[in-house]
Order: sequence, then structure tokens, then C-alpha cells
Amino acid sequence: MSQFQSKRTWGGERKDHYRVVTDQIIRALEKGVAPWIRPWDASLGLPRNGRSGHVYEGINVWVCWASGHSDPRWYTFKQVQEYGASHVRRGEKGTHIVKWLFRDKPEKYTDDDGNEQTRFRRVPVLLTYVVFNHEQIEWEAGKEPKVAEHKPVDPKAVYEAAEAFMKGTGAHVTFGSPRACYHPAIDLIEMPLPAAFDDAGAYYSTGFHEVGHWTGSKKRLARDLTGRFGDQKYAAEELVAELVSAFLCEDFEIKGHLQHPEYVGNWLKVLGGDKYAIFSAARLAREAVAFLRHEPPKEQPGEGEPMESSGALDFAA
Repeated sequence: MSQFQSKRTWGGERKDHYRVVTDQIIRALEKGVAPWIRPWDASLGLPRNGRSGHVYEGINVWVCWASGHSDPRWYTFKQVQEYGASHVRRGEKGTHIVKWLFRDKPEKYTDDDGNEQTRFRRVPVLLTYVVFNHEQIEWEAGKEPKVAEHKPVDPKAVYEAAEAFMKGTGAHVTFGSPRACYHPAIDLIEMPLPAAFDDAGAYYSTGFHEVGHWTGSKKRLARDLTGRFGDQKYAAEELVAELVSAFLCEDFEIKGHLQHPEYVGNWLKVLGGDKYAIFSAARLAREAVAFLRHEPPKEQPGEGEPMESSGALDFAA
């Protein structure tokens, strides 16, 4: 069992929170939905707790998007009960989102005098809890929460900011290629001309994906880019680049596009064989985004620490 797995029980047995969340993402991919791709107008805002207003991040955003509900507001069962006689409709299924806690894990060591000592190391513990979308709730008359205002998105300003960001990365990009790709050997990104894309969202989400690969060079974050199409290392790196694009699309409020539908089958194999894979990929993608922004990595609970893996992903912690 992973040192990070929660000891909380469910129905008398240990609940595997990593598997619960990973399985939700697998189900979405099996339906042809990439859960990290924004499924509706950005003017609605990111998924958030409807009671506290707390905006979700990372994996919690993706599992909410994958649910198929368009309202960005989510509530726990207890929070729904706080609105008078409001209740979750019979037969509705909740969505599991994650919460990280920390605990001090004791470790034995021998000091310089040969005496055995105990020290404590803080380790992240993953828990999940169930939330229900605003659309799944029967609200008591007069008790339904009002929709919080969200600043409308100005597409022109968004795309100008995305363009400035791409130029600011320092990546060497050539335009006019029939495909988008990154060449590690010559440290070069090839992109089709902007007019070749269906829309600006497709163009920038593709650019974000390729610059995500660019961060993996030995000159930068030194990820393993030696994989070949169809193998685990290749699928793992493609997943990281896809999540880099997803994080940046969230930041700029761009409706992204799935870059490589042909990789979905490989991702399913990776996620099915390694319940930690999506969490490890998210950690590496966050590191890449911080690098692109010329910022120190912002440690996320549970993502900034080395994680045990079944070996399906060849990622160095």
C-alpha cells in the first residue's frame, strides 16, 4: 500500500481514493471526453463550491467537467441541507473530488553517536469527498442560491495575452509545417500557420501542448523524451503535455481542444495500470507551467512530494 493512501475506511474496508478519482477520469475517456478540456463557455467560470465560493483547481476541475453538468456550482450533501428543505434528487449520483491533508510520519534513524532516534516527515494524505451539482438538487422555493457574477471574457484580450505568453517562453517555433510537433534533437517546435486551425482556441491549446513538450528538454526540466508512439513512456509524456495545455487554457480562460485523440487508448492503459499516474502527470505539468511562467514551482499538496508508483509511468520523482 502507498504511504500516501488514506487509512479512512469505507464499508469496513480501506477506501482507495487514488483509484476512485482515476476511475472517474477513465470513465470520461472511455466516453470520448477528455475531462481536462473545458466543455462550455468560459464566461460561467471554473467549477467551485456553491456555498463557500471556493474555486476548484487541477484534478477537481477535470472531474467536475467530466460529470456532464454545465452549472459550475457544487455542494456537499450537508451543505445542501443548510438550504431549508432543499435536497438532492432521488437517484442522483455524486462526484468524488479530492482533498489533501498532511500527517507526520515517524521515521527511525541512527545519529552520529550510534543512537537510534525518531524524526517526523510530513507526508500528504489523499481523501475524497462527494459533491453534487446545482442541477442535481431540488431547491426549496426561495432558498436557491443566486448565480455569482463572473467577469465576461474578452476574447481579443485573452488571445493577445496568450500570444505574448508564447513569445515570452523563449521557445524556437517555426510556422508553415503540415503538423504540430516538437523535435528534442534540435530543440525546435513546428506549427502550422494560425489560419490552418479551426479557431483561435485550437491554435493556442496546440501551441501550449507543444511548448509543454519543449520544457521536457535536457536543457530544462529533463523529462524522459525517448519514448516511441505506442509505448508507456510516449503516452506518459503526451499526457503531461496535454495537462500543461489544460492548465494554461484554464489560466487564460480558453476553451481547449484535445490534441491527439489517437492517444486516448494508450492513456487508458497507463491510467488503468497505475492509479497514481494522473497525479504524477499533474505534478510534472505544474512544474512545466511554473517554468514557462519563469516562476518557482508552486507546490500543491500531494503533488510536490515524490509518490510511489506501480511503474507504469517512468517518471523520476
